[in-house]
Amino acid sequence: MTTRTGLFLALSALLGSAAQAANVRTGTPQLLDADTSATCVVPANFSSGGTTQRALFMSTGIGIVLKREGQPTRLLFGRSTLKGGEQKATGVYMSTSFGLIYSPDGLQVRYLTGIRYSMVSPFGWVKDGDGLWNLSDQGVFTRTGLPIAPWYNVTGIASSTNYLYGANLLWVGTAGNFNYYQRGIYQSVVVNGISYPTYGLPDFQRVTALCGVTVGYYMVYNGSLLHHEDVSDPYALLYTDTGLPVDNYALQSLRYGPNDVDAVAYVGRTLWMNLGSSAPTSLVMPGTVRYVTIDASRRELLVCTSAGTFVVPYTLV
Repeated sequence: MTTRTGLFLALSALLGSAAQAANVRTGTPQLLDADTSATCVVPANFSSGGTTQRALFMSTGIGIVLKREGQPTRLLFGRSTLKGGEQKATGVYMSTSFGLIYSPDGLQVRYLTGIRYSMVSPFGWVKDGDGLWNLSDQGVFTRTGLPIAPWYNVTGIASSTNYLYGANLLWVGTAGNFNYYQRGIYQSVVVNGISYPTYGLPDFQRVTALCGVTVGYYMVYNGSLLHHEDVSDPYALLYTDTGLPVDNYALQSLRYGPNDVDAVAYVGRTLWMNLGSSAPTSLVMPGTVRYVTIDASRRELLVCTSAGTFVVPYTLV
């Protein structure tokens, strides 16, 4: 793949980006919380008395805290860390180092189960050593209709099109086959009703992160951010987005709308947004970026950095 990648990089200036995502115009980062130990934030909006208030669940140096608008910060669980979460119709569900926590209204907070989920993405929740689960709007975890190949240590999930088996899921992690585990980028394919892990791309050891976007997926390959357009040929061109230097990127999958913010990448203090556009937007944050999430109802990114947690408003142009 090294030779092919060199060709992809050489062609990238001519090809540009085929994704049809809109460009993002960001506002000035505004300090939301001054705690410099925050490593994760999960926003949730709740209606009460005809008004909507936002509750922020944050992972800090003392544990998981709750920050409601107009109210002081309250410690919820000491010595626990937050991995991520999402809001559903029944409330907000969050993955922690001790298990799942749940809040129906931003006031009551309790542990739902001791089961831990290691990653939360728009494509599902990854249970430690188990694979992908779906969280319904009613708060029920199921595996109905999802691939159940033996996959572990997942660091990224994306939808993909396999030229033999059609639509499937791609992941970066390890897969098990007769007690043998090997790190790589895999596709989960279903043959005669049975799910199997297969290599999604060659030279897989160089892939460190993966996430889905509107028309394919992004991956960090040997420090480069590469985009794969979702076409029937699994070896179609991979190319970089203009303006992205080679570096040790972190990559996160976000969702707002079909052509809005799909994913963000960051390295050091620099945050890159809407990577599918012809000219991705970069923003230098006041501190080193640790975590990024999105408040869909307000069109705001929430960014945890070494200088505190900031809100970044954005508009689409």
